[in-house]
Amino acid sequence: VEVVRQTSKKYKFAVSTIPAVYKGGESAPIKISIDNAPATDVVISLSITGSPAGFSVTPTTMTFKPDVNVGYFQVVVSSTATFNTTSSGTVALALSGTDADVYSIDATVAFSITDSTASAGSITSFGLGTPTRVSVTIIPSTDQVG
Repeated sequence: VEVVRQTSKKYKFAVSTIPAVYKGGESAPIKISIDNAPATDVVISLSITGSPAGFSVTPTTMTFKPDVNVGYFQVVVSSTATFNTTSSGTVALALSGTDADVYSIDATVAFSITDSTASAGSITSFGLGTPTRVSVTIIPSTDQVG
């Protein structure tokens, strides 16, 4: 057995992109993963920067250990949160635990917030494409693009 010096920050956790979060809702589960699970443990602490009222993250900690190299969290925006029609937020991530020195993670991950009361637009008319024996294409027109 060869004993070698511990390598600092050798492995980096990957954090999936956070999709838009709607006021009064929660994000889809966001994946955090590492290719090499820790020998003992690494704890990731999660929080919303600035601790604004009505914004939270769940769970607030995730523990990675042998055979546990994937975890999920969600961003929650309460219906009473106040912000502009479209805004953004940031999740802060910090490592601790027995093996934390061997790992790294981006310190923050940004996300966008959308007010669910914004109009989604309306369908103004329908058109039909050329029908076949088994299908027809329906072509809606809307009063809003995007």
